[in-house]
Amino acid sequence: MMAWPEDHARVRLFRYEDLVGNEVDVFNQMFEFFGFSAASRLIGRFNARRHRAAKQQAKSKHIRDPNSGQWRQYFTPELTRRFNERHGDWIEKLGYATT
Repeated sequence: MMAWPEDHARVRLFRYEDLVGNEVDVFNQMFEFFGFSAASRLIGRFNARRHRAAKQQAKSKHIRDPNSGQWRQYFTPELTRRFNERHGDWIEKLGYATT
C-alpha cells in the first residue's frame, strides 16, 4: 500500500476522524466512489444516519466514545517512540504528526 500512487483512480482513503460525526456525507462519498445507484445511495445515507456513532453511543456500551484521539492517553513516550520507529512512514504518508 505504501507504493500505491497518491491519487490512484481506484483507491480512496477515508480517515476515522473524518467519518465520525460526518457519517452521512462520508458514506455518500464512498457510495459514489464505488458507483452505487442513486437508489442504493439513498438507502445507504438513510442507514448511515440511522446508525451513526453518536446516536448509537446513547444506546450501546459497545461505543463508549466515538471521538478520535483517545489513543493519546494510552501512548507513553516510550510507546510513541517505538510506534514511530516501526510505523512513522505510514503516519507521515497519511498526514498525521509523529510527535
